Amino acid sequence: MNRSEKGYQTKDGVKAEDTGRLLDVHVKAVSLEQMEIARLEAELVRVRMESHILKNSGRLAREPR
Repeated sequence: MNRSEKGYQTKDGVKAEDTGRLLDVHVKAVSLEQMEIARLEAELVRVRMESHILKNSGRLAREPR
């Protein structure tokens, strides 16, 4: 007995899985190099943000209150 026969309110993805429609999805495999590039890009964004925060915190410390 699948989920729909039990009377559950199911999401579209679960319904698609039950009917076998998810098997037709073609997804490109991600290579290890692409994964590493994505990881490095995310790290670069974090480092730039941290640098920006540190630069601005120095300016705020010098301003008179």
